[in-house]
Amino acid sequence: MPAGGTPESRALPAEDAYFGCALAPRVLIAWRSSVPYAALEHIAPSFDRLTDKALDGHGRVLLDVRDVAGRNDPAFEQAIKEPRSRLFLTAEKVVLLSQSPTGALQLRRHARESGAGHATVVHTEEDAAALLELTPEHLKALLALAKAATRPNAS
Repeated sequence: MPAGGTPESRALPAEDAYFGCALAPRVLIAWRSSVPYAALEHIAPSFDRLTDKALDGHGRVLLDVRDVAGRNDPAFEQAIKEPRSRLFLTAEKVVLLSQSPTGALQLRRHARESGAGHATVVHTEEDAAALLELTPEHLKALLALAKAATRPNAS
């Protein structure tokens, strides 16, 4: 059995330094690395790749942003608004995994601004696993696959 816990679980090839992804049946796991966007122009393509993967039959999406430093400067907010909304509205269920209460507030605001009433912010992997209908062990394995699937020097 592969490291992801089931034969259907797998990492996706790395496309940039910002997100690593893993798949399970009908679930896309996206881990946001701590690498800051080198340029605001990198945001849309990075999110669009996630949206394409969500459209490919993966109706539930976990976006784990615990390792990235939050930003809320006006230029960043403007650059992320549309691609974030496309991702949130493409998925049937969005689970946002946050490290801090401040991050959770920002994620809730993002979901509200995107019209994504189906997005839920959680603080633990156990809560995320329950919402995604995965075991905590399977989610932990998927997150490990996603973390390993980034290209540290790519952007």
